[in-house]
Parts: sequence; structure tokens; C-alpha cells
Amino acid sequence: MHEVGHTLGLRHNFRGSTGPTLAQLQSPKYTSKFGLTTSVMDYLPINIVSAKLRAAAGVGPIGPDHNYFTPVLGSYDMWAIEYGYMDVSQADAVAPATMFDQHPDLETFSTDEDRSRNDGIDPFVSVFDLSSDPLAFFADRLDVVAEIRPKLLDRAVQLGEPFTRYSDSEKMLLQLIKVSGLYAAKYIGGMQLSKQRRIATNTQAPATPVSAAQQREALALLVKILTGVEAVGSAANSTSVDFLPEPTALPLMVQTGGVCEGIERYCLATEPYDVLTDLQTVREMILLNVLSLDRLDMVRLNSWGKQGSSAFTIRELFTTLTDAIWGGGLIASTRAASPENWAIMLFWGDLLMAIAVAIPSSGGDIAAAAAGEAYRIAASAPALDPSAPAWGLSKEFQRRLSTWERGAWENVAQQR
Repeated sequence: MHEVGHTLGLRHNFRGSTGPTLAQLQSPKYTSKFGLTTSVMDYLPINIVSAKLRAAAGVGPIGPDHNYFTPVLGSYDMWAIEYGYMDVSQADAVAPATMFDQHPDLETFSTDEDRSRNDGIDPFVSVFDLSSDPLAFFADRLDVVAEIRPKLLDRAVQLGEPFTRYSDSEKMLLQLIKVSGLYAAKYIGGMQLSKQRRIATNTQAPATPVSAAQQREALALLVKILTGVEAVGSAANSTSVDFLPEPTALPLMVQTGGVCEGIERYCLATEPYDVLTDLQTVREMILLNVLSLDRLDMVRLNSWGKQGSSAFTIRELFTTLTDAIWGGGLIASTRAASPENWAIMLFWGDLLMAIAVAIPSSGGDIAAAAAGEAYRIAASAPALDPSAPAWGLSKEFQRRLSTWERGAWENVAQQR
């Protein structure tokens, strides 16, 4: 249906998937009639959610009549075809006001230029999302991963099959986690944009900033991926999330090795799969997305438009991430005492320093907030004894901070 739509002149419509609710998507009666989307010109994932969400929606296990893929054209598609192929005389007679009154789905249109990938600013314009609540969908992706993990060995590796299939499946789960984090990040500094025209004096404005509450909810989801813990109070009382790889699975994580590409292949080796490096890469990609200069500018713009104590600000974004990644006590925290956390801690520190020198002069407040966080981390270092668990972390962070300071002053001198 999607490709036929292109032959009829339809553009991609990445807002189509935001029509139904998550509960409606689990109802075969609803989806058989209305589909999974208001437009088949969207890119849709398979309609699978967690058992936890299905129970909350009041439906049981998936049955044989469940629609994994959209079975019918969307309401937007039918309107667009009807309008696009009507007689010219009829089209001229249709006023914009009546178009929107009779076909409200016209407003649910956003295409390639609206930045549907994870670098966009409208969280309701994304590829491979589902439902009117994309953030809830991406949060549920993590629940799906958590439900798969206890069954992963039996589902991935059948009797007689190589254990390398386990690592292949692990990589797929990490991909789900990565995509969920990258697209949830669109809520940070996000803005819902409409192509609505002014058809009355009270027509809704075309730009609606994502609420501070939703930005905080999205940030909380990202923190779970970045830290591996559920925030239930102090770091010492936090519990581990259940969707990340478990150390007990290490003996199962192997992959093929050798020369595995090209004309001549020698690919019969068995090697360990370094899941920690891939997990670190996922976390770094999410942080780079959240702290992209475009997104930081949008956080600043949205907080300016909101004003007041309830606004979600640059400072709140930075301090929340610093406290989550480094721990409330920073270098003296329980998290800092665990070397397994040092890679993401140091990467976060490097990002703060990079932002402080990369932001143009118009964003001096962003640069100052980033630099302030870097110095707050440094100031938290007590007079550690060389035998202290975080001694090496403290010294390495101080070394990087000193290098950054020297480089920053050299840049200033060159500019003058």
C-alpha cells in the first residue's frame, strides 16, 4: 500500500502513526477497521508491545486475529486521494476552512523535511514509532526487552545451533534500547509543529513546546539507559533495571571471528563478544543526541517561552544528568567507587567541556552552565587517599579538566 501511495503522488507522512492510542492498537476490532495509522505513508514497526502493557490495557495474550501490520488505508490517505483526484472545478470550490472542518486528519501530516529521524525536534514526527503517545511506546520497548531476556537463550539458540546466535540476538536487543533512547530524546527541547492555517481568530498556534513534565519524563527514561538503575531515591537505594545485559550471560556471548567479509573468507574462529563496549557506544550516542547544539538551543528557547519556576531549563538538564551519571556525591559517590561506571562518567565530563567551548557567543548561558557542571564535579573531589576506590577517576578527571582549560585559553588567545 505504501509504494502504491507513492505512485499516486502521496508523500511520506510520519505523523500518521500518532493517531491511535496504545490500547486501541491492541484491539483487533479497532485495527481491522481503522488500521494502525492514519496514513500508510508512515514507516511503522511491528505492532508488538509488552505483556505488561497489554495487561494494563485490559487485554490478554496476543491472539490469532491480532494485526501486526496495518491492514487498511488510513483516513488521511483516503482524504488525500479524494482531494487530489477530484475535478479541478470541485477543488477550486473547496475553501481551506471547510477542508479542515471536514477532514481534521489533514493536520496530521509531516514529511521528510520535518526531520523524522532522531535528530528532529518534533517527537510526534518519527519513523518506526506507534501510538498517540510515542514516549510511552519507547518506554514499552524497554519492557519488551526485559520480558525477552529470561527467554533469550531458548528463543535464540535452538538445539544444534551455534551459540553465536545468542550474541546476534543480544545486539538486536541493544539496538532496540538505542533506538528507544535516541527517539525519546526528541522530547528534550521538543516542539510539536503543525501545518495548520489560520482559518479563524481562535485557530490554534502552529508551534506547541513539549511540556516540562514530558521533558522530565523523557529524561528519566534516558537516565535508566545511561545508568542502569531505577531512580527510587538515593543512589545507594536504587535498583538495577531489568532490560540491560546481565553479567551472568557473559559465558554465552561469543561471535565468529577471522576474515568474515570479502571474496576470500576465513571465518571459523570463535571470539568473545564485548557487550560492554557496545553498551558504552549506545550510551554515548544517546548523550551526543541529547547534547547536540540544536537540541540545547531548543531547550533554551522553550524555557524562555515558558518562564517561571516550572520551566525545564538548560541548568536542570545538565544537573540532572550530572547527578545521575556521577551520583549525588559526585566523585565521593557510591557510583564513582565502581570502575564499571567510569567510562560513561568521563565521557559526560568530556561532553560538558566540549560544549563549553563549542557554543557560539549567542549561547553563552549554555556554555556557562556546561562549564559550571564540570567545575562542580571537580570541586567534589575530597582529599582522597591513593587507596580510595575513586582515586584514579578523580586524578583522570582533573587531568582532562586541566588540558581543557589550557586549550580553552589558547583558543581565546588565537581569536584575539
